[in-house]
Amino acid sequence: MNSVQRVRIEYSKNGPIRYIGHLDLMHTFFRALKRANLPVSYTQGFNPRIKCSFSPALPLGFASEAEYIELYLDKKIDISSSTGNLQKELPQGLTVRDMEKLPLFGKSNNVKIKTVTYRINLQLHQ
Repeated sequence: MNSVQRVRIEYSKNGPIRYIGHLDLMHTFFRALKRANLPVSYTQGFNPRIKCSFSPALPLGFASEAEYIELYLDKKIDISSSTGNLQKELPQGLTVRDMEKLPLFGKSNNVKIKTVTYRINLQLHQ
């Protein structure tokens, strides 16, 4: 089946979940997408995979307020209800901040990201 819609999910990653690696984070999202009954598109071939693109991987242990996933869907969805359904299926520490429709054909997240800002909070113990 051909994809009919593309969405961008913005999420934050905080708390203990920041200690899981990028591949485990991807699998966590894949399971949540399936449980939320989102009509995700799959690649063709022997090992079908969900058609998606994640923003660049964070170093292990880093929290983030704005990470992105671009996702292709087989059916059009209602953004507001799908956002809530997905949030219910995600573990504590992963929060869907926004979900928006994108043009079906366009540049990917990785092309659009120009800068990354890191903030380090140090606490001195005496």
